[in-house]
Amino acid sequence: MRRETTNRNVTTFVTKVYLNGDRYEGSYKYNQKDSKGTFYYNDGDKYKGETKNNKKDGKGSYEYNNGDKYVGEFKEDLLNGKGIYYCVNGDKYEGDFIKNRAEGNGVYSYKDGNKYTGEFKSDKAEGEGTFMFTDGDKFCGGFKDGVKEGKGTYYYVDGNKYEGDFKNDKADGIGIYTMKNGAKYEGGFKNDKANGKGTYFYEDGLKYEGYFKDGKVVFWNKDLFNF
Repeated sequence: MRRETTNRNVTTFVTKVYLNGDRYEGSYKYNQKDSKGTFYYNDGDKYKGETKNNKKDGKGSYEYNNGDKYVGEFKEDLLNGKGIYYCVNGDKYEGDFIKNRAEGNGVYSYKDGNKYTGEFKSDKAEGEGTFMFTDGDKFCGGFKDGVKEGKGTYYYVDGNKYEGDFKNDKADGIGIYTMKNGAKYEGGFKNDKANGKGTYFYEDGLKYEGYFKDGKVVFWNKDLFNF
């Protein structure tokens, strides 16, 4: 280990190699990494930024050996605060981190152009948020464990709209499906289709009340129409 001074009251620049092969280059004070420096890990990871009490603490960047990269705030060696995580596959998350996980509010941008903006918990969309699809569709509402869950509204690019319950990423429960031509269905849904008891309102003002299965009217055991 190289030191420019041995005065314990002075911050020095050092290069220190650890027994496990890790290497630190940067400011040093009272036998602890302090201020700014670069840490080269034996597995190929690399950290550059502020340190405190021998730990990553403050602002910095962390490059993972798999190609991922994080730029932002750290606390006690963990991703904590505001930051941006770049995935090697082209995805990107920008927002809040707590103890190495995306948690709080943030934006996840997918390489294919899809984008989620909203609340996160344990690295997954959870809470209220908006998902924008590359084809122009949009969903606003609840998420749980990374998928649509609870109340929400799905806007289709063709002008149709579904508003109601979601379960496991699909329209499931009670909802309203409104079509751009003025027709509308209100009632039960399952697996993204009208199922159970409901009412279909035609664009001319007529309506049908009855039972539906997989998006079709069940009438005398025949399909009356499909939407």
